[in-house]
Amino acid sequence: MSELDDPPVRGRPAIDPEEKRDELVQAALRVIQARGFEGASLRQIAIEAGCTTGVLTHYFANKEDLFRQLTNLMLEAMTDWGDQLVASGNVYEVLRQVLEAPFATGEYSEVWYLWYQLLLKARVDGALADKINVHARALHQKLEVLVSAAQSRGEVRDDQAADLLVEQIVSVTEGWSLMAPVDPGRYNATRREALVDLALDGLRPPLANGAQT
Repeated sequence: MSELDDPPVRGRPAIDPEEKRDELVQAALRVIQARGFEGASLRQIAIEAGCTTGVLTHYFANKEDLFRQLTNLMLEAMTDWGDQLVASGNVYEVLRQVLEAPFATGEYSEVWYLWYQLLLKARVDGALADKINVHARALHQKLEVLVSAAQSRGEVRDDQAADLLVEQIVSVTEGWSLMAPVDPGRYNATRREALVDLALDGLRPPLANGAQT
């Protein structure tokens, strides 16, 4: 019997394998945040998790296996986030949250950071790019349905197709996500609010914008 298979010390609860895997994945996320995917080694992840590389490879075959698990969890979190967003049905509130996502400090802030790390990695990893595209397109489609319904109610401008309006909002969000960590002074709270309001105003029908009388 190996050291990893020994029974727990009396009085100490047994380690739940799924909890341990999640703990190691979270440690990997912290290392990736600091060093990026290419700079994150199993040794650094093990140190961050407070264990040996032997323990790490007991739960994951190699670094790619660990990153695959991390990617799957991130994509699931993005899907959950999108589902929660569109459930409200309030198109402007939903799109405001999309635009504010790059500046999040709560539950999904780490997910957004990892999302753009993955985009960089996907440039040279076709399989990862395909997986990301499936989830990204699903979110786009949900937003397009929401925007299209709002157009039919006269709440959103209808001189442009819903998919183009969604693409515009998402592209702005992606740009902010890349630049905000690099130049945080450029995106202080007051400026962020003004930028988000400006982006949303561009979706309103002309009469709501005051462009026509």
